[in-house]
Amino acid sequence: MIKRYGLLLAITMVYCLTFSQNAGKRYYQEIFTNVQSANYTYGRNAPVFGDSIDLTLDLYEPVGDKETKRPLIVLAFGGAFVTGDRTQLGEEAKYFARLGYVAACIDYRIWPILLAGFPDSTNISRVAVMAISDMKASIRYLKSRAGDFKIDSSLIFVGGVSAGAVTAIQTAYLDPKDSISTGLRTLINTNGGFDGNSNTIPGTSNVKGVLNLSGAIFNLNWISQGEAPIASIHGTNDATVPFLTDRAVGIITMNGSGAMAPVLSSKKIPNFLVAVPGGQHTDIYFDTKYKPYLDSFTLKATKMFADIIGGNILLDIQRQFNVEYKIYPNPATDHLSIESEKRPISVQLYNLEGQAMPVQVRDKNVYWNTSQIPQGLYYAVIHFDAFSPQVISKIVIQ
Repeated sequence: MIKRYGLLLAITMVYCLTFSQNAGKRYYQEIFTNVQSANYTYGRNAPVFGDSIDLTLDLYEPVGDKETKRPLIVLAFGGAFVTGDRTQLGEEAKYFARLGYVAACIDYRIWPILLAGFPDSTNISRVAVMAISDMKASIRYLKSRAGDFKIDSSLIFVGGVSAGAVTAIQTAYLDPKDSISTGLRTLINTNGGFDGNSNTIPGTSNVKGVLNLSGAIFNLNWISQGEAPIASIHGTNDATVPFLTDRAVGIITMNGSGAMAPVLSSKKIPNFLVAVPGGQHTDIYFDTKYKPYLDSFTLKATKMFADIIGGNILLDIQRQFNVEYKIYPNPATDHLSIESEKRPISVQLYNLEGQAMPVQVRDKNVYWNTSQIPQGLYYAVIHFDAFSPQVISKIVIQ
């Protein structure tokens, strides 16, 4: 157990040291004890079938807070776009409120599985577009009442778990200039365009950061330089929303957190990923054996967002782009060499199913037994230091 969690303990200790330097500081630590909540209607729109329905959110804020301009985080529940409601992430909203945020948990339109059965790929895309429209409407509504809710409209974050994370990621990264299929563009236009039509409140829905709990993006090319930083956690054995690139729930191709990470880094977007070895879709949030990974993610995400709020995001996160490295040979047979000014503190090798392969790391070299690792495509996950996100590279073993 100690050996397994040694690296995570080291990373957590580094972040705890940083937190001790920010002891009692808003957004870095929970400085409020009590949280109050209220329900509001942010929009109205037609579901997949039937008449229009009210779209509501629960708003959480710290009791007794004197601050008049506070960051906002909008959270969306998970459930494969067929189930779930806004209460699912209530505890997460309370955590952010205790940090000093205003937090909103939204309802959004989902597929009526009891009436229509499980959706196919076209209808998954359709209901995802509706969910994105709803999230953007909730942001516009909350910005329109920034004075009432004491929100800083320039500091808005989005996040979610599973389908909610998919919604948040698309909200942050999908925009009109991206390369979009004719079918998807038609779905978007039918649902009010890129701003959606879940309310008529004017304004933008730009965000400062994304909290990604086991989410994915439909197209990696939608990630563009200059877009929002993202904090991600994902189980490597996730069979619902893929860690890499595969069919989500066996229906529609998505690119999970592991596939997004190298693209984000190549576009110089501050990001980090906590890849949970062997973790599945939801057990990483509840199974005690994964608690060190979840605790590490919580610390890092809290600090990342606090740094964004304070304008210090480049101090810690963007150090990753100073690490120049080369991995060779590729294709490889029985070893890899890592050429870098920094010595990696950990290297892991995963197959396309997210299973960790048995390797030995000595200095800047990775070795394996050819009888234990068959030929094929793998992903090398490399940590250069405790502050940097994982570097993920495709490796062919022949």
